[in-house]
Order: sequence, then structure tokens, then C-alpha cells
Amino acid sequence: MKQDEDSDLIDLLGKNTADQSHHATETMNLDHLTTSGIRVKSPNHHHNNNNNKKNTTYQHSAPMSCCDFVISYTIMLCQYYPKCCAGCTTTFVVVLGLLLSNLLFTRTPPVLDEHAVLQIHSKYDLTINQVDHWCLKGGNEHCRCEDPLQPTGRTEHASWVQAVKANQIMVKNATSAVDLVILGESVVEAMGGRWMGKSRSLKAIGALFQKTFQQKAVALGVAGDTAPNVLWRLLHGELAVRPKIWWISLGMNDLARMGCSEEIVVLGILRVVEEIMEQQPAAHIVINSVLPMVNVRGGAYPLVTDYEDALHSRQLLQEEAFLPDKMNRHLDSQRKKKVDATAEEIKDPKQLAKLRAQQAEQEEEQRAKTKKKRWRKNRREPVNAKLDARKYTLFHQIPLWTSIQVINQQLRRFTEEQPAQVHFFDATPLFVLEKNGKSRIRSDRITLKGYPRLAGFAAWEEAILAFAQPILDELKPPDNNKDNPEDDDDDDDDEDDLIPMEDDSV
Repeated sequence: MKQDEDSDLIDLLGKNTADQSHHATETMNLDHLTTSGIRVKSPNHHHNNNNNKKNTTYQHSAPMSCCDFVISYTIMLCQYYPKCCAGCTTTFVVVLGLLLSNLLFTRTPPVLDEHAVLQIHSKYDLTINQVDHWCLKGGNEHCRCEDPLQPTGRTEHASWVQAVKANQIMVKNATSAVDLVILGESVVEAMGGRWMGKSRSLKAIGALFQKTFQQKAVALGVAGDTAPNVLWRLLHGELAVRPKIWWISLGMNDLARMGCSEEIVVLGILRVVEEIMEQQPAAHIVINSVLPMVNVRGGAYPLVTDYEDALHSRQLLQEEAFLPDKMNRHLDSQRKKKVDATAEEIKDPKQLAKLRAQQAEQEEEQRAKTKKKRWRKNRREPVNAKLDARKYTLFHQIPLWTSIQVINQQLRRFTEEQPAQVHFFDATPLFVLEKNGKSRIRSDRITLKGYPRLAGFAAWEEAILAFAQPILDELKPPDNNKDNPEDDDDDDDDEDDLIPMEDDSV
């Protein structure tokens, strides 16, 4: 019996030893680390050796990709450096937005069909089907452009009707001595000293016009007019005057106010030119270049505030800012009343003088603040702003200077292909400074919206007179009386003979 128990004990110990040795061997065996997976025994392995299905196998993870590395590094950066992470994220979003705006909203450089423009010889050659797009920003729907080939009036505005009637009165009063008619829109009406038919505050500019041309020129313009509006005015009375020279200045409102494309602007100007050529074939026509502009003119209807910047130069605005205004005069009167009221209570002259000095110092500080505010308000535009030929993006205004250059180039080419009586006048050098290949607008002569100042009108009118005078000299009939003085005497004798004959008949 004892031997059986000993044998059972030996068998049990031998079995456990074998199991332990096998487990130790399996534990120390590291070959499984280089295989496709890692085997982890179930917790019940020691209790149930047959439960092999519960073993779990974990596969090796694939090598970390570049994207995973960037994401992990970004997460770690945001955890340890949140401010730096926020700055990098903001910069990335801004750069991405700029790239997208430049890609999606960049306007292609303006290109006109030169062949189509040069082949225009009458209004019947103008076809709207040749236009690629109507609007300056592209497309045909996001602008207020009118058909450049059809006359269009603004009869719904009473002030416009009044201005047109004022022009018609000038046409009726115009005599044969009128040699030059300047036809156009806002700038031309301001040149004559009017705005919507009224003189308003443009009397100095009007006096300059009369002094320069000596009653031999008429300015027919209406503020805010486009080429179709001018065509309507021509067909409703303004063609009744028959000058030797028609000077046309158009396109500024079509481009900057209505947002029309370069093609529409050129077609509108040429339509007006062709109408004058057809109605008055003997007249000379001068197409003035579109004046330089930087800013877009807002609103479909012009206001006199559009011209406020041109009424004064920058220097005058700054000087006026430091003059006492109504508010300062009111403050002075209030201070005087307070001092007078206090003087009755204070009998000591020293205290009264001290009080007056304190109040004067306070009023001087208030006056200085008022001057500073007014100076900031009147500082509307930079001096000699650069004319950038840049692209159009969502974050910038439309580059009008690029379009103006293209329009003027096409107008010049048109006049070169026409008869000798059609001329082109480039007014750009009068208002633009060229230095080191860069163009800057002359702030002392013109505003950023293209409205000339008094000095600009003076230079422009002198240039117009100098350009038109040779043409007028050619059109002047020869004076034969100076060559044959004897004929003059004979004519005088004939006139003397006629007088008594008339007396006898009576």
C-alpha cells in the first residue's frame, strides 16, 4: 500500500516537472517574436490545456506612413504648444484662401479683337455679337451695362432732364462763332462749371473755361452719362450745333460706374463717333483718351459729393482743417459767457485772470482735437498714388488702369485707320507721372476717381486749345481781300453807289 502511494506521488511529481520544463521551454523560446504574430495564452491555459481556441493572436502593425507621422507630430505639437499650433493653422488657412481666390477670381488680362475694331467704318459694322463679355469682372449679368449701340435716356430723373434742357438752350444760343464743342459726361459738364445743369460750387472752373476759349467753345456734358446717354442727347437736339471740331470725352462712367468691359466701352465711344461722322461729314472729330483712374465710382446716379475731392487740393484741405470752424466759434462764445458769469462772483483780479487762463487752455486743447479729427477726415487719398497694372482678385479693386490703357490703345488704332479728319488726343501725360518705368497719378491735377482739379482743367484746356488751333487754321477760308487791296476800294465804291439808288427808289 505504501509502495502504491509512493508510486502515485512519483508519477504526479514527474508529470508536473515535465509540464514545468515544457512551459519554461515555451516561455524562453523567442522565435515567435520574428514570426507573423505574437501568441498570448489564455488565462485558463493552465487549467484547461484543450482550450486552444481561446488563444488570441495580435499581428504586427505596418510601418508608420508619412501621413501618420505628420498627423502624430501635429497632435503632439498642439498638445505641447497650443499657441504655436493655432498660429500655424491660421497661416495655413489664410494662404490656402489666397491661393483659391487667385485661382478662382483672377480676371484674365483684357484683350480686344483688334481686327474687328480696325474694320469698323460705319455704325452698321458695329455688332454686339462680337463682344466676348459685357461686364468688367467677366460674364454678362453682374453689371449695369446698357446696349452701347442703342440710344438710352435717363428721363426718369428730373435733374437729368433739367441738365439736358440746359444743354439744349446752349445749343440754341450757340452762334456760328462756336468753333469747338466738347461732348461728354461728368468731367465735361464740370469743365463748363455745372453739375446736373446747375453751377453749384464749380464757378471757378467755369470761369476758367470761358477765359481759355473766349466764347468760341461749348461744353455739352451731363454728370453720370454713359455713351448710350450721350447718343440719346445727340439725337434729341445737341446735333443742331455745327462746330468745326467735335471733341469727345467718354468712357469713364461706362467703365468705372457701370462696370462695363473694355469692348463695350470702345463700341459705345465709336457709336457716338460714327453718328457725328454721318450727320456732319465735314466736321473734324477728336477722341480724347480716357482719363486715368484708380478707384471705382460708386452708385448708378452721380452725386455732387463725387466731385468734392476735386474742388480742393490736398494742401488746401490741410490748411482749412486748422482754421476755426463753427464749432470752435461756438466754444469761444460759450467760454466767454462762463467767464463773464464767473467774473461777477470773483472780485480778485489775480484769481479771475488765472481762471480765464485755465479755461482758455482747455478750449485750446478742444480746438486741437477738432483740428486733428477734421484733418483725418479730409485726408481722403494718397499723394501721387501708383497706377498698378495688376490682376483682379477678390481682395482688391478692379485694376482700372489696365483697362484704360487697353481702351486708349484701341481708340488710337481706330483713328489711324479713319480719314484724316478723325484724330486721337492722349491726355495721359497731363495727369500721370512716369518715373523708372512706373506710373503715378498726379494728385495735384486729378483725383483717384478721375475728376480733374482746377490745375488739371487748366493744363487740359490749354492742351486742347493747342491741339485744335492748327486744325482751325486749316479750316479758315483764305482772306483774298488782303491780297487785292484795289478790289476793296472798288467794293467800297460799289456800296457808295448803291446807297443813293436805294434813296431814289424810296
